Amino acid sequence: MKLSPWRLLEPVVEYLVPALCVHCKVRRRIDEYLCAECLRDGFPVGERGFCPMDLVFCLHVLNPVVRSLIHALKYKSMQGVAAYLVRQANPLGWQVWQDACWIPVPIHPARLRERGYNQADYIARALRAQAGGRVFAGVLKRARYRSSQTHLESDARRWNAAGCFTARAPVPQEVVLVDDVFTTGSTTGACEAALLRVGVELVHVVTLAFEPKKDGVRDFMLDSQTWGM
Repeated sequence: MKLSPWRLLEPVVEYLVPALCVHCKVRRRIDEYLCAECLRDGFPVGERGFCPMDLVFCLHVLNPVVRSLIHALKYKSMQGVAAYLVRQANPLGWQVWQDACWIPVPIHPARLRERGYNQADYIARALRAQAGGRVFAGVLKRARYRSSQTHLESDARRWNAAGCFTARAPVPQEVVLVDDVFTTGSTTGACEAALLRVGVELVHVVTLAFEPKKDGVRDFMLDSQTWGM
């Protein structure tokens, strides 16, 4: 088979313009997104996921490397990061989520038009590919546009998210909400309330990352090491 001239030039282009790490933007990648050093820093050996609340499971702590990857997923159209972060996780056993009903947290239609996609959809599909089950897209709707949660404190986040979501029946009795980052639980709590109103009995939450409160990072990490969370 005859190769095109462009295919023959690919090794030269890769050598002259190497793909740089998404996080440090200095060193060359050794996989799809990270260099060797950032890969080691982002996913410490033995890390097994985090449970900041009952029925909530987060695949990673939001360290600087994971933060850069999620930023690339949300704002730089790197949708493949969702599957990458799911594959990098080492949870207590994917069999726990076998045949789960995955429900992505929606974004407002205005933000969807601006961004072109909902990152939670890609996360839900990646989880389904790893553990099985079904993705129930469109069950939740964002009823009103709200400001970004990123820089809000706990109480402000709850007020900002309250009443944002509606759900439509029929919905399975047990579901798993999927989002990118869990901080205070305000967004997933508002989604849960909407789902309970239409007959859901049990709502789990799975997110790519957990962001501890600023004043509790050290205590949380110590507890995680002590209790093996």
